[in-house]
Amino acid sequence: MKKKLAVLMLVSVLGLVIALGCVTNKSPTKEDVIRAIGDVEKYEFQSKLKDSGSEMIRNFTSYIHGGFYYSREEAYWEIEIHEGKTVRYINETILGNLLYYSYALKAGDRVVEDSQLTETIQEYFDSIKESTNITSPEELKWMILKGSDPMKNPLYFIKRLLENGNITKIEKTGEKYLLEFIFEIQEKHRTFSDELHLTTKGSGKLLIENNLPIEAKISAIRIAQTNENHLTIRGYNLTVSFSYEYKRPEWVRRAIER
Repeated sequence: MKKKLAVLMLVSVLGLVIALGCVTNKSPTKEDVIRAIGDVEKYEFQSKLKDSGSEMIRNFTSYIHGGFYYSREEAYWEIEIHEGKTVRYINETILGNLLYYSYALKAGDRVVEDSQLTETIQEYFDSIKESTNITSPEELKWMILKGSDPMKNPLYFIKRLLENGNITKIEKTGEKYLLEFIFEIQEKHRTFSDELHLTTKGSGKLLIENNLPIEAKISAIRIAQTNENHLTIRGYNLTVSFSYEYKRPEWVRRAIER
């Protein structure tokens, strides 16, 4: 009897191990990744965004290092924008209700513009409220922290693309998963007396670990059209790597202490 009971217990344990293995090794779904991104408390990223320009705007390439710590209501961005022979250097941070911004334009070996600004969210809101649909400083703060701008918050940008996209392929690669998807986003904005229709569409590849992207490649085009049928088409390619940690840069500490 004891021998039979031991065998039954062994079978049960093996069954539990197999079942748990099936759960932990299952392929991530679109919903799994979206949910995991929404639960992220902090992260940092390194990205490169290459914009193909348009008939009115020249090509540029942006290199961005940034990070977010949501419970602290904190984020920072270090941006280099290369366009022709000029480079723009931008540092920005938000900490609660405080904003800091510095800007330098370098042409060749010479700095031709240099400025910095510290202001509150309320002051920033007061300066833009007549030209935006944002209704309060608090809404503005969380738009900065959790907006879906591909340059400023690539993780939430990917979340939005997935919410408006479909998975085309998933394959296991070691302990990670390679996820491929396509997307299309339709938007409508009021600009003074005109209406702007925006379409963003393209494809992406994500390397997923624990349901979160650790690397991403996105190719997209944005089509902007007004009621007067003025059409602008721009393309861009985004590559980005993620780490789910946060370390405040020294320049942010100095900006806060000003």
